[in-house]
Amino acid sequence: MKLFKTILFYSLLISECFAGELTVVGEYHGKNLYIQNPYSSEKNEYCVKEVYLNKQKITTPLNTSAFEIDLSGLEIHSQVIIKVVYKDDCKPKILNLNVIKTHVKFHFSDFSIDDQKLTWTTTGEKLSGKFFIEKSLHNSWVVIKDIESNGGLGVNHYSIEEIHHSGSNKYRIKFKEGIDHFQYSKVIEYHSRKKAILFSPKKATDFIKFSDTTDFEIVNSEGNSLLKGRGISVNVSNLVSGVYFLNLDNRTEKFIKR
Repeated sequence: MKLFKTILFYSLLISECFAGELTVVGEYHGKNLYIQNPYSSEKNEYCVKEVYLNKQKITTPLNTSAFEIDLSGLEIHSQVIIKVVYKDDCKPKILNLNVIKTHVKFHFSDFSIDDQKLTWTTTGEKLSGKFFIEKSLHNSWVVIKDIESNGGLGVNHYSIEEIHHSGSNKYRIKFKEGIDHFQYSKVIEYHSRKKAILFSPKKATDFIKFSDTTDFEIVNSEGNSLLKGRGISVNVSNLVSGVYFLNLDNRTEKFIKR
């Protein structure tokens, strides 16, 4: 099994997910693609097994050393996704990749936040990937939600429900396409009018209670995370007596475990 590879060629994304599958993404400009189809003497047959155009299997003669993929049914400038499935002991070649080259590059065209939701718009996603919505919490970026992207070179719209704490909130979105290709949105800061989450007691024996449901994390004096979760309270009875730090809402507080 071959390693997954991502190759950028004339702004085309080519990904070999595993032996036997080749995916090419581009844009239709009025010309068809041609595939060189090697002959497997060991198996006494040609290399290519199946061909897909925009996720639909197409019928084209494969028992030949080269064949054409007819793209004429597509609209000019529409996205082209070709997947070629082939036998493990050989590899086909796309002879004229340049005819579907595209100059469209991925970017975040809009990102906004209000009291109810986070919304963003993208273009040029090519193959589908994944969005990671990150929030600045206690001096580090934390993934609070991830969603699959729609894919496609055109405009895509997304939204998720707000996940604000009181006061200042900072968000950014990371887009992952392929194994290790990441792109980030701009950072947006939003001020929420939510009431600050309070807790009690500050000298606790068994439970710490919060004024509302919240995400929390308890850290010891060495900076080690001991308890984390989301709720209206947290059981600290198993902690050793001493001083601890509680991350909640948009701040860090100190408490004593008796």
